[in-house]
Amino acid sequence: MLNAWDVDLLTNPTLLTQAKEEWQKNRGADFKYVPLVGNRKPALNDRD
Repeated sequence: MLNAWDVDLLTNPTLLTQAKEEWQKNRGADFKYVPLVGNRKPALNDRD
């Protein structure tokens, strides 16, 4: 289900470009993703 804002973003490429630029400006150029769980092994290993 799409709301009106989603439809606007999908049908108006200029609006999508502006939204991406605003997001990148607010995020900052020096943004680095750091997971909340840190750099540890998963608690469960369900792939074995």
